[in-house]
Amino acid sequence: MDNIILTKEEIIKFNNLSDEEIEKIEKQLKSGDLILSIGEDNTQERLVKTISNSPITHLYSVLEYENTIYLLESNSLNATTKKIPDYFYGFKKDGVRMCKFRDVFRISNTAMFLRSINQELTEDHKKLMFEFYKLHIKKRFETNLFELWNAEKKINIFNKKSLHKFFCSEYVAEEKQFVGLMKGPENGGRASKFYTPKDFIDWQPDDKRYTLSKPIQIKP
Repeated sequence: MDNIILTKEEIIKFNNLSDEEIEKIEKQLKSGDLILSIGEDNTQERLVKTISNSPITHLYSVLEYENTIYLLESNSLNATTKKIPDYFYGFKKDGVRMCKFRDVFRISNTAMFLRSINQELTEDHKKLMFEFYKLHIKKRFETNLFELWNAEKKINIFNKKSLHKFFCSEYVAEEKQFVGLMKGPENGGRASKFYTPKDFIDWQPDDKRYTLSKPIQIKP
């Protein structure tokens, strides 16, 4: 997977897509997809890439809800998407959020890659994804980079959950465990805090009915 940084021309193009162009992209998305992003070449992004040893710096979980494509995430208000309102609260917030894909894609200045799931998740899966979002909606974004380093090294002797704050990858991993697509520590799997964005470049669900494609860059 290449470390692709969007050009200024691409950013301007993506920021000015018509509704019709966005709809064509949204038709390719379905609940259970993952979207990985590669950020700008700035100090924060370089730190995240170095500490986590990953070309990927952010991660979204895709959910179709009320006939609209949403991205579930844990993010910082310092992010490019800080102007986008959360679904439930209706205003911008730090931490766990649910935002419309079209709003994120239009305002983002990062390359995004789709890992497409082979079939739509069940309605029960979708309900659990939304339930998990509501359950953790007040959780803040994890800003402690030592925690990210610890997730990459996986040296913590306590393989247990720590859910007071979420990195983006920690949120997605915990959601997948909650939904039943990933094994948690209680059944022989890894605690969600030990996942980094890099782990989701080639991760496959433990539920063998589902598989994810290789990352493909999303372009109009």
